[in-house]
Amino acid sequence: MKRALILLLIIYTSFLSSVEAQEQWCLTPSGISPWLKAYQANPQDHPTLRSYSGWDLPVVVHITEDQNRNQAVSINDLTNAFCKLNQDFAPTGIQFYIKSIEYLVRPDYYEHRQIQTAVSMIANHSQANAINVFFVKTAVEEGICGYNLVDQDRKSLGMTLAGSCTNSFNSNWAHEMGHYFSLPHTFNGWEGIIHDYRTPAPELVNNVPVERSDGSNCDAAGDGFCDTPADYLNGRWFCAEDGASSFLQMDPTGASFRSDGSMIMSYAQDGCSHKFSPKQISAMQNYLVSERVNLMGEPITFSAIRPNQIRLVYPAMAEQVGYTERLRFEWERIDGALGYILEVSLLPTFAVMEQQLFTFTANLSVDGLRPNRTYYWRIRPFNGKYTCPVYSIEQSFSILGQTTNIQEPKNLAVLRVLPNPLPLGMQPAIEMVTITKDNWFLTLRNAAGQYLYQQSLTLMPGQHDLLLDINSKLTPGIYILQVKNRKGVATRKLVVQ
Repeated sequence: MKRALILLLIIYTSFLSSVEAQEQWCLTPSGISPWLKAYQANPQDHPTLRSYSGWDLPVVVHITEDQNRNQAVSINDLTNAFCKLNQDFAPTGIQFYIKSIEYLVRPDYYEHRQIQTAVSMIANHSQANAINVFFVKTAVEEGICGYNLVDQDRKSLGMTLAGSCTNSFNSNWAHEMGHYFSLPHTFNGWEGIIHDYRTPAPELVNNVPVERSDGSNCDAAGDGFCDTPADYLNGRWFCAEDGASSFLQMDPTGASFRSDGSMIMSYAQDGCSHKFSPKQISAMQNYLVSERVNLMGEPITFSAIRPNQIRLVYPAMAEQVGYTERLRFEWERIDGALGYILEVSLLPTFAVMEQQLFTFTANLSVDGLRPNRTYYWRIRPFNGKYTCPVYSIEQSFSILGQTTNIQEPKNLAVLRVLPNPLPLGMQPAIEMVTITKDNWFLTLRNAAGQYLYQQSLTLMPGQHDLLLDINSKLTPGIYILQVKNRKGVATRKLVVQ
């Protein structure tokens, strides 16, 4: 193990020294792995996987935090980026699912400047038989969006991504995942090279043959793929309207050309890169079935979450709630959900968020909401595979003034719903114990805020057993019972199974 770590440090020290004069975006070491060299030399010896039905591969997400629990990436940005990752990989037949989300309170990982720190992070916290992805604030240098930590055979041990480069509109995650599955940069060999593109390129860069613009030496030059056009651009660049680079380059023969900005393994800016070539796809598929077979466990079935599955419980639609320093939001649990993002806004469009919080459970207490305001809230659930945004219908609620004190009535000693949970098909019964004679108003509403039952009654002191004769049958879900009088409100939750 010690020898392996020393080799890793030698690889990265050599690579960083070679590129320090050139602005970088990805710190995965340059070069073609021994496996890919063998594959490209004899692709006919590998199976054709055009009918490849695909596998869902496990990803363990590690989110680093500093000493103040600031996280390197928000769950909102992470799930958006994971959605984009699966979209980018859809043509390959390879898809991914989040096996688990782990948190590491390690300021030294959160903002690390030495590759030795990354070696320690990945070696000590990676989980077996999964793709381990570590999110950090700073990955060795400012401006670096990510890298794969590779061994002496250029096989990835895990990847690191910067939170600032993790979102729904770039292919940074797909770029690093391409490296994980053996792909080099389209400009392989040019990493760290400063070149005047107005002059012809040399025949060799970093001992790598330079690909000619006509593709005549494509199988032995550049990235070794003949369906990825020649590319020498080793810094971030914008594409023109036709998707090509605005930079003219000259190959060793003096022929001019422009780089293809659609290639995910290029350094084209966000909005340009969006695809892998057919030969790159074939290489990744073969790499998976030959070198990463440990990721291909028993197939796991995931179902897309639909908006009509999401039911908000509390606060209900248009409900007025008393001011409290921490307001508890509740919704119905969704089978198979990995987590939920709660969003609260003063605007029905949610253009500006008051709160955007993540939880693994179907409830969350939120502080910082102000009295005498109307808010809107919604949740965004996701499971391991389906992380693209799917929202509940938003609900509004109002927080009453801070001086308003809504409490349970002091002359109500007991309020119970029986049985609870309530078996499907039964009518709920209410047990009340009152201390003084009073007028009461009972309501029962569903998660959407619709009233299913309302009753006014006068009760004497003592125990009262009431059967709620509800016209419509209660379906499985969560319901809210409220009992009010002039002295306050008592609320209970009823679960129907």
